Amino acid sequence: MLEYEIYDLLKYCHLNTPKYKSFAMDEVPSIDFYPVALKLSSSKVVHKSEYGAVQVNIQNKNDLLKSIELIKSNVTSKGVKLDTGDKFLATEMVKGIELFVGIIDDEVFGKVILFGRGGVMLELDRDVCYIRLEADEKEIINAINLTKISKIFRDFRGKRYDIKKSG
Repeated sequence: MLEYEIYDLLKYCHLNTPKYKSFAMDEVPSIDFYPVALKLSSSKVVHKSEYGAVQVNIQNKNDLLKSIELIKSNVTSKGVKLDTGDKFLATEMVKGIELFVGIIDDEVFGKVILFGRGGVMLELDRDVCYIRLEADEKEIINAINLTKISKIFRDFRGKRYDIKKSG
């Protein structure tokens, strides 16, 4: 799934997300929330930052339009041909810690949940745990506690995040 499809699915399931708007390559977006992060949403570009396909802290519509053109230029200069199947995703800039949650279909274990530190640090740190889909709350918490990022749930540097908080 592309990132905008994931946001749409989360919204459909009534799960909270930052404000967001996906839009077509040739669309002039109407966004009523700033600052935003802008990302290309394309199956042709997996690691967006390597292609210059991410712009952050965009403060207004003028900067948004410039960022759209910059991303298009960056990506096409690397040989990627963009078309109508490609989109942009603008998301509200939110301060905090970026976490990763995903599901993979493992050859041995079947479908399992992945949890860890998100963003570009996901690949660098490889700080993830694997959780059975059928896991109960205790097993989920035990698995999460195996990650380094889990320290944020135990009063790290004066901040504490609730591991059980949802939505």
